[in-house]
Amino acid sequence: MKNINILICLLFTVVYSNKIYCQEEGSAYKSKLLFKASYGLHIPFNNMNQNRETDYLIEHNDKAQIIPSISALFFIRKQWGVELNLKFTTLKERSKTEESFKNFANNMYNDNYFVNASSPSYSMHDPVVTFGIVYRLETDKMYLYPKLAFGGTTVDLNRGEIQLKEKNTNNAYTVTYSGGAYKSFFTVSPSVSAGYKLTKSFWVDLSVNASYFKSDFTYDKTFTNLYTKEVQTEGITYKKNMFDTYVSLGIIYIAARKK
Repeated sequence: MKNINILICLLFTVVYSNKIYCQEEGSAYKSKLLFKASYGLHIPFNNMNQNRETDYLIEHNDKAQIIPSISALFFIRKQWGVELNLKFTTLKERSKTEESFKNFANNMYNDNYFVNASSPSYSMHDPVVTFGIVYRLETDKMYLYPKLAFGGTTVDLNRGEIQLKEKNTNNAYTVTYSGGAYKSFFTVSPSVSAGYKLTKSFWVDLSVNASYFKSDFTYDKTFTNLYTKEVQTEGITYKKNMFDTYVSLGIIYIAARKK
């Protein structure tokens, strides 16, 4: 009986304290400036590949990966605000993609030529920046934020070169690939965040984000006879709808509140 009374007293104390906290804090719709740091799983649903040698020159990771993101939210009105979000995608492992480019070139030309292929790369990460509107639904302990953001996705387009020496002759050729240094594509990114308010200043957050952009660029392939200077060109076009999702866990810090 004594233990039951103690348990009832503790339960009453917790409930009463939580009620007093909610009354005193009135935390629903009071936050004004919020910062969020997250880690999550980025999952592409498709890739740009066309089974061409230029597939290995494109810096856009089509594998699932764990990546960080940071964001700032500012609420202009009670239920409406804006968000600036930044996340970094890790690009393809260059040692493997360069080796794949060399192997592809060897398979294309090895029967008639001695082949030397190279594809330098200078990037390791690409930022994805979005800016959009936020609508919020809150209680004193929980929140739900539907969002719609717009931004840009950058795709690095590395150069590639293949040097060819024709077997049993002195003829030599070069094959170069150029798509420009990079391309940026308009991106649409709807998302939803939900979570629990741990304290006055720190909340735990779960976010699910989807994004879409349409790739549209062309690699120029130039085949040059080094003896006659004759040049042949070909355009390798990439046009594809690209989809991915990002599921993350994070911590929100309340930097400013409405008075």
